[in-house]
Amino acid sequence: LKINDIEKGLSDHNTFIRIHQSYLINFDHIEYMSYTTVLMSNGKKLKISEDHRKNVQIQFCSLADLER
Repeated sequence: LKINDIEKGLSDHNTFIRIHQSYLINFDHIEYMSYTTVLMSNGKKLKISEDHRKNVQIQFCSLADLER
């Protein structure tokens, strides 16, 4: 199973964000996000790849608006 397949399977659950070729994260577990990194609720700091930054920002803002 490839991460692309998993991402497609989760498309109905719009709380997942692809931040890197190797990372698919749950929005609900983001503690902090900057332009280049994400801090997860478990303390892990993950890099946002350059290729995904624009889309991550769009998705993050969208999901943050839904929580208001």
